[in-house]
Amino acid sequence: MNTKEKEQLLHEYEHGLEGIEWAMKSVPKEALDFIPAIENAWSINEHLVHVFDADAICWYRLRVAIAEPGTTIPVWDQELWRSKLAYSAFDGSKCLEEAARLRQFLVNTYRKLLDTDWSGYFVQHPQRGRLDAVGILEIYRDHPAFHLPYITRNLDAWKASSRA
Repeated sequence: MNTKEKEQLLHEYEHGLEGIEWAMKSVPKEALDFIPAIENAWSINEHLVHVFDADAICWYRLRVAIAEPGTTIPVWDQELWRSKLAYSAFDGSKCLEEAARLRQFLVNTYRKLLDTDWSGYFVQHPQRGRLDAVGILEIYRDHPAFHLPYITRNLDAWKASSRA
């Protein structure tokens, strides 16, 4: 991957939360904890807390990839984290702000390394195998976009239930 491609990936990763941030402008506070009557559904707030935790995991993985390449990283069970860490008790909007800060920190870190070979920055995932910095950035660049439809779905369901 050349420097321009690395810069583009960092830009996309850094701005990856913007879709959720924009969507949150139309989510009333009352809708944050609403869980639609769909099996295994999460509230909007829980999605936001999860995005923060995922970005914290990403932060760890990308920092370890530089400092200790080849380290085997733990697998995290998002359902256990959600239930045992009481996601509903946290302010998801603040978590989203913190996730943006974590992303900015990582982007600043990797911008200092644009002229290095990023393939040497990698971790070993017990299930996915070797994950290099580019692969990790791509996964987490796209992660918020995965959650955005659920946030929209929950907001629509909340609006429908409020009219009922």
